[in-house]
Formats: sequence, C-alpha cells, structure tokens
Amino acid sequence: MFDIQELDELVCLQLDQKSLIHCAKVNKSWYEAATPYVWRTIPLWSWNKLREHVFEDYLQERYLLEQQRLEDQPPPAKKSRQRSSSKKPPPPLERWKTTKLLALSKFGHCVRQTDGFDQLLKGLDQVNVNHGQSKAPEYLVPSTLDLAHHFLKRCPHTLFGFEMTHEFFTSDELFDLALTILPRVTALSISGDPDRRTLFPFSKFKRVLTAASDHLYSLSLSLPKFQLSYECNAEAAVSTDTLEQEIAARPKRLQIHYLDSDQDWPWVWRACGQVKTLEVHSMGFDTIQFLTFGIRNSMPMLDSVTFGRNVTVLSGGVAVCEINDFQISLILSAGIKGWRAVHFGFTAYAGFQTLNRLLEPRHTATLEEFSIVRAWETYGILRLLRACPKLRKLVTIDDETHGAYQVPQMPVMDFIDWNPEAGAIEPWPCALTLETLAIKIADVPGRSMKGLRQDIRRYNGIQQQVFQRLGEFKNLKVLQLGHVARINAIKGFNRKKSEYKFANSEVPRQDKCVHLTFTTGLRKLEGLNNLEELYIPNMDHHIKDVREVRWMVEHWPRLSRLFGIGPQTDAHAWLQKNHPEISLLRKLPGH
Repeated sequence: MFDIQELDELVCLQLDQKSLIHCAKVNKSWYEAATPYVWRTIPLWSWNKLREHVFEDYLQERYLLEQQRLEDQPPPAKKSRQRSSSKKPPPPLERWKTTKLLALSKFGHCVRQTDGFDQLLKGLDQVNVNHGQSKAPEYLVPSTLDLAHHFLKRCPHTLFGFEMTHEFFTSDELFDLALTILPRVTALSISGDPDRRTLFPFSKFKRVLTAASDHLYSLSLSLPKFQLSYECNAEAAVSTDTLEQEIAARPKRLQIHYLDSDQDWPWVWRACGQVKTLEVHSMGFDTIQFLTFGIRNSMPMLDSVTFGRNVTVLSGGVAVCEINDFQISLILSAGIKGWRAVHFGFTAYAGFQTLNRLLEPRHTATLEEFSIVRAWETYGILRLLRACPKLRKLVTIDDETHGAYQVPQMPVMDFIDWNPEAGAIEPWPCALTLETLAIKIADVPGRSMKGLRQDIRRYNGIQQQVFQRLGEFKNLKVLQLGHVARINAIKGFNRKKSEYKFANSEVPRQDKCVHLTFTTGLRKLEGLNNLEELYIPNMDHHIKDVREVRWMVEHWPRLSRLFGIGPQTDAHAWLQKNHPEISLLRKLPGH
C-alpha cells in the first residue's frame, strides 16, 4: 500500500473489517498489504466463509499426506494385463490436488482474535460443513474436533475467550482439546452443571489452571458447593508448592458468579496475586472467609471491586439479595490498600457496616469511583462526598437493566449541605475532581404546597442553591439528574408459567425533583466548560425555547449528548438544524 510496513500497520489497524476488504479489492499491491489485517480478527458474521476455508484446507492437507504415503510405499509387483471396459475412478481427494497454498495456510498465522473458542466450535459444526463448493464424500467429512485441531494448527497466534462448561470436564476428548487451547485463552469462564446432576472434578480444575498461560487476563468461576468432587488420587494430591510453581497464569480480573466450598483453595488465591479487579455476585459463608484471607495475604494489587449484578431478580415480588451487608464489609475490610473503585449492583445490599468500612481514612483517601443502584442510606452518599478528595465518578441511577422504583435518592437539603454559621454551602473536597455525576435529588418542596404560595422566594432559593452546588464541579463531564422512572406493580401470578405479571407504566414527571429553568438553573452552571453529556429525562424543566439551548451551546462548547428535550419543541428543532453534531437521544445508552 505504502511500501512501508509500519505505515501499512498504522493505517490498517484503524479500519474495520469491511473497510479492509474494500481496500484489498483496489489492486494487487493493496491486496497484499491489507489481506493479513482482514484475517487478523474473525467476526461472527464470517463464520460460514471460515468453515469453507478450514474444510478445504483440511482436505488439501489430507491429499498431500496421502500422496506422500503412496510415494513412500514400494512399487507393487507387475501383474498380467486384463482388459477392462470401465475406467478407473479418480482418487476421492484428486480434486484438492494443487500446489497453490489455500487462504488458511497462507494467512492463518495472521489471525489474532475470534469471538471465543465455544463460538469457534459452533461455527465448525460438521452438520453445517457440507455446502457449496466444499461437498465431499461422507467418509471424508471430518468431525468438529478434527476441524478445530486443524484451525489451531494453522492459526498458532490466535487468542480466545473460552467458556469451559461441565461438558469439557465430563468428556475426556473435549478436556484434552481444552488443554491444548488453554495457553491461548485470555478470558476463561469455568462453570459447573446448571442442573447440578454431576460433580465438578476438582483435580481437573487444577490441571486447567496449570495449563493456562500468562495470556490469561480474566478468570470467572461459577461452582456450587455440592458439585465439587475432591478425588483422593495421586493426580489430585499435588503439593501446593509444586502446583504454584507450575501455574503460569496470573489473571488481572477475578469474577465469582457463585462459589461455595467448605475447603480452602490457597493455591487459587496465590495464583491471583496480580488481580486488580474483583467481581462477586454470590458466595457461601465459608468461601467468603477463605476469599477474605486470600485477599489479605495474596492480592496486594487489588483496588477495584463490584458486588452483585445489575439485574432485577425477584422472588415473590421482592428484590433478591445475593450478597448482604456483612459479607460486603468483610471483603472491603480485607483490602491491603485503599479501594480505588467500589460498585454495587442491584442484587447487593449495602448497609451501615459497608458504609463504615468505606469511610475508613485509607479508603476515602483513594476512592475515585462509586456507584450504587439499590436503595441505600441517603446520608451515606453525603458522607462520602464530604470525605473523598479524589472522587471522579458518583452514580446512583441505573436505567439500563431495571426499573427505577428503588433508585437511591438524596434529599435536597443534604445535597445543598448548607452551613448556617458560615452562611454558605459546605465545601466538598471532590468539587474539582468529580467528572461524572448521576444522582436523583429528591424531597424538593413544590410551589403549590400550602404556605409556599406566598413565599416563592424560598422555593427559588432552594432551587438556586442546588444548582449553585452543581456549579462547583468545574471539571464535570457527565451530568444526569433525571431517570426513566417506571412503576413495576405486580398484577398477578401466572400459575402455568410460574412467573409474576407486572404492570409497567412510565411516570410522566419525577415527583418532588429539581425544577430546571433558565433563571434558577442554567445560569448557575455557566462554569461547567467541560460538560459533554446532559441527561434530564422526565424532569420538570423549561428547556423548550431556542434561548436556552443556544446558551448551552455557547457556554458548553464540548456538549455532544443531550437527553430530555421534547421532540416537538423549538429547542429540539433548532439543535437538529444548527448543531447536528449534538446527539439528541430519545433513550439512554443501553436501552
């Protein structure tokens, strides 16, 4: 392309798959430069073509091996000629006789990434191989495992994600295949039988970690207690010291979806000595104790933790708690150094014990990211804002995976945090570091309440104090004040499907929330020069005229996303016409 390999690489690595294919069709020079990068990543939509390449290459190799075998054999003894009216049929592999390298043989070494080894096995399924030009006699059709082995041989530099289910542990053939690819695995997920009918072979788990290499970045575990099988044989009785020397895998991320065991795995925790990120969904009490010991003694680099999942799990109409306050506090207390990021999913319940752990000076001094999407002690959010000088991200709203009927709310007076002695708002140490704020400010008194109709100044004063506080965050990039609120009321129970019926109805406006107007709100936010995204859905705001959005564009030059402006307003039409680069989202990202 440029006749300089470094420039070719610099350009081609910036292009997607389809753009690279177009480049390869320009001319011969571009074809030679772009084709290796076309093969660098194999997306899911190209599996049919990949199947043909692997199948054709496999048959060509078989033909060459067969020819070599025939050449090495001694010539057969001469026999008397016998006339025959029928012609001798050609060898079944004759059609693959060619001296030209096929695409997989030529470019297989360029492949670096696929969609996962389990997807590769599905893509090479032998049921789907016989189609198009790749038709062959049935006795020549290879099995899926044969094609997988051939792909691995032709693509020695490919790295995979691998979901190792219980089938790989119960089948010796699949387990041997897994051992051959584990050195190339970057993300490994190990899970037991979902029906819980078979025991999980503990000794094979050791062999899996031993076979993995330093390419392994993420390790995920999902193993119920009564699936663990502790075999008492020579293979399972490998000493801990010997095993630790053999394990080369050092993952940076550890995910525990479900784990329950009454025996400790010290060699597992020592293999996680370089883990920086931990994600815990559900664990048994004994396993929590073992994990706590492992964190305290073997994971000095751990600084980020996520508890629970961001899904709504209901039992009898009540949100299920998969990990409780006491378990969370145990894990938080085990951190060797202060936590940098702490996130809580919807299935995690954080209470006073969790708050007390987070408010320890060694954690508040290092905390940069905090998110919680389940109802929590509102005063806890205020205490964190008062105590964390490095806080960059605070999120208490999640509209992506569940309704917002339990969104943590911060009372308006707590958010203002007024100091009556100083006659001003209390300064927060995170005012100059906070970059992302997604919070619902509630309990704002309405103008129609009795006693406030004659005291409009007080109402406007509260609103102005809220936006005065927001205006203190000079480095704010993402601001979300509203959420897509839903009321998930239970209508009844379907006995046939054994599931609840919900009545989902959207709330047109958020009750007792901040009232955003040009006078009380926007002018106070004039100093947010770095603001890039603003989300105000379902808020009681007056951002409808051209004046307001023109002011936004002038004072927020980096604004790229705006969600919550009515599509029928003059403001929406003006932005679409004059500033098409600003995305006017109708749904929050992830919906």
